[in-house]
Amino acid sequence: MNLTKEQIYQFFAILFTSHEVIHEHKIAEFFPEVKDDILHVISQLKEYLHHSTPLTLKKVAGGYKLCTRPEYSKWIAEKLPAKKQKLSKALLEVLSIIAYYQPVTSQNIEELRGSPADYGIQQLIEKNYIYVVGKKDSLGKPNLYATTEHFLKVFGLNSIENLPSSNQLSSLQKKTSMLDK
Repeated sequence: MNLTKEQIYQFFAILFTSHEVIHEHKIAEFFPEVKDDILHVISQLKEYLHHSTPLTLKKVAGGYKLCTRPEYSKWIAEKLPAKKQKLSKALLEVLSIIAYYQPVTSQNIEELRGSPADYGIQQLIEKNYIYVVGKKDSLGKPNLYATTEHFLKVFGLNSIENLPSSNQLSSLQKKTSMLDK
């Protein structure tokens, strides 16, 4: 089933005004008449956006988000520089360990890093990159930490499975170390 022009505009308006990603089940709620053909509807909107606007529909954090097409990103960055939330090297280390080993305890993080992680964990919780997912069934019942949907959005990942593999990371590390010389 094809969407009418009005439905495309409605879909576009929802995506434009939403601060959160829109999941497929929500799209089905908004347009019950096409719930059996959601992927076709999404494809149709992507096509419309590509041919009629500088926007695209990107799958992020398990849902869809309206984004600027990549070819406009450099120009936009020059005109509207973003206020980036910078994470220190220590926070990035803690966040990386949590992302790759989740759910993980602070003791596990400290063993991998070789230094205390409490401050980093607290900062990442405050910035909404991680949260407590439960308690480990062991002595002292330590907290278990995992990444949030906000983490996925900030890093442009659809799911945690989209994290770079260790081979990709070592290749990237080699490339960047060559640039430093």
